[in-house]
Amino acid sequence: MKILELLDNLQFQIENAPHLPFTDKVIMEKDDILDLIDELREAIPEEIAEGMRIKEDEEKIREKARREAGSLIKEAREHKAQLIEESSVSVSAREEADQIIKDAQREVTRMRAKATDYITSLFDEAQNDLRETIALMEKNKKELAETKKSFTKSEEADTE
Repeated sequence: MKILELLDNLQFQIENAPHLPFTDKVIMEKDDILDLIDELREAIPEEIAEGMRIKEDEEKIREKARREAGSLIKEAREHKAQLIEESSVSVSAREEADQIIKDAQREVTRMRAKATDYITSLFDEAQNDLRETIALMEKNKKELAETKKSFTKSEEADTE
């Protein structure tokens, strides 16, 4: 994920930037930070596009599950009809066919639930990644503001 790489780069730059004596503040080039922020802004739409691709994949998975469900139900009905025709004991054939249909419908429900759970987990993962990115950006923004304040205070102290 490009956002994570950019954030790792920003973190590396912050961790390796020269420190102001007797503080936790670091000195960084404003243009470097702004460039990284611009790259992050460009990468966020990529993450959104990935989320949309996941949504499309979800629909494809659901459609496939619907087709398979229809196929299973059709096969079960055909099997039921065949059992009724071939069996001299049509009552037991109907019961067996009904059970096959019920089993197929349960399997379809299970497949749909599994597909929905999978897609939900993908959305949750993407959402968590975006939250972490935004939180880190907010933290870095606050740190930059604090650094700016310390520069302003030290300039005011120097002029006095």
